[in-house]
Amino acid sequence: MTFDKVTKMLNDTYIRKNHDYGNSFDQSIDKFGLVASAVRLSDKLNRFSTLITKKAKVNDEAIEDTVLDMANYAIMTYLYIKNHENNNRNITRAKSNKYKKRFNKRDYSHS
Repeated sequence: MTFDKVTKMLNDTYIRKNHDYGNSFDQSIDKFGLVASAVRLSDKLNRFSTLITKKAKVNDEAIEDTVLDMANYAIMTYLYIKNHENNNRNITRAKSNKYKKRFNKRDYSHS
């Protein structure tokens, strides 16, 4: 396996899922800010942690699939930021006070 093959797989997966789900990722960020991406990445990281600590009961959810999903979400977040940086300087903030308050209550420091 090479880096080029993996990035081709990521792109193929992105195209398939975007076809099936529509552009729900960008729509979520438009509505809630980048916290939407943080939640999705956090969910995948939690799934990864679970998979490496115990055998999954769902056979089709391999560690590799979860890591590739995380990579795609990270790339999609990067693309969203780059494609919107001139239009909206506040994309890094939660879009509504309701979600902003909930997000800010958590400690996300990396001390």
